Amino acid sequence: MTALSLNLIQVNSTPFCDTSCKGVRLFGQFLGRSLYALGLLIASIACRIFSRDLAHTYFSMAKAQFHRGGNALMAYCKFGDNLIDFAYNGCVIAPTSDTEQNALRARYGSDEIDRWLQIGTVEIPLKTEKLQRVETGISLGMTLDFMEQYLQQIQSNIPPMEAIRKISSQYVTGAPDRAQLAQIFYTALDLTTMIEREWVSLNASLQKRREDSISWFNNQLDLTLSLPREQQFEEITRTETRARELLSHFWRETLSTRIKSMVQIEAQRWKIVSHQFGLQVGPAQIYVCEKLSTGDNAALSQFLEGLPNGCYAGTFLSEECAHAITLIKASDNQYFLFEPNVGTLVFVKNEIAENLLNIGRLLHFENKACTLSFSSCRLE
Repeated sequence: MTALSLNLIQVNSTPFCDTSCKGVRLFGQFLGRSLYALGLLIASIACRIFSRDLAHTYFSMAKAQFHRGGNALMAYCKFGDNLIDFAYNGCVIAPTSDTEQNALRARYGSDEIDRWLQIGTVEIPLKTEKLQRVETGISLGMTLDFMEQYLQQIQSNIPPMEAIRKISSQYVTGAPDRAQLAQIFYTALDLTTMIEREWVSLNASLQKRREDSISWFNNQLDLTLSLPREQQFEEITRTETRARELLSHFWRETLSTRIKSMVQIEAQRWKIVSHQFGLQVGPAQIYVCEKLSTGDNAALSQFLEGLPNGCYAGTFLSEECAHAITLIKASDNQYFLFEPNVGTLVFVKNEIAENLLNIGRLLHFENKACTLSFSSCRLE
């Protein structure tokens, strides 16, 4: 392949190939989409007189257009030339009064829905009553779709940067149908049985540790009371300080253990859905963050350096919410990141950790204990 033809592929596959005009063009897109969204919003208000369903459709379209333009501009302002291409983590699906499963068949086709209805296991059954279309928050489906296409490109001996440029522009307008279906059916996989069983085991372990801590405190108190009176106050103060440290450590570890347990449980759902994309997901390697706002990124940098080169499904997970990303470690000094809320980014070794933490902060994980886990992925 000649240098000219390679350059044309890169130029045609991404709207952000010209770094000199990228910001100006993004502002123009934001302004244009905002005006379009305003027109759709006016249409939505007018349609309420005779059709609430049509009004809701126009409102959803208006919200999508505003988010698409705004997300692209914010991503560029935040990440600048690190941004290869932006992504829109959502879609627009018209509402319907029909049953959800019939609506899905009409939207995606009966054959495709029948294929997805076959997923699930005895421990993680598919609950069809939980099937529900989504408009935003399709990060898991987009991540799986991105990884499948990337790994197919790599299997065809396409260099990582060229592969990513060819794939990234597909997510500018929203999640592909396969990504939407993955998110819909992933949510309908029921984890109740696994969570209850894990919680029983975890609570038994925590109760044992709690009893051990109480026993230690009582023993220390008895020991203190046996000392001469002039030494008791000093010993009580020391015991109280130590007890506070142990209690603080206990609750931090408890929260960390609970979140880690959820990572392992969620990984089972990941494996079921990833099979639909021909992907094999490895065991999760977990990095625990106590507070994203105050943590030093040196520990995360060291964690990332320990990952072998390859493609990874990444997950931010706290007790409140979760978010999926794709991390590609092309070499010790080159990382690519597909973040469905932002887009596709490229970083060098000394940038990746801080930017991952920044993304966690943008996701409102700041000041919350959460995990950042990575599972290696390859084609089956």
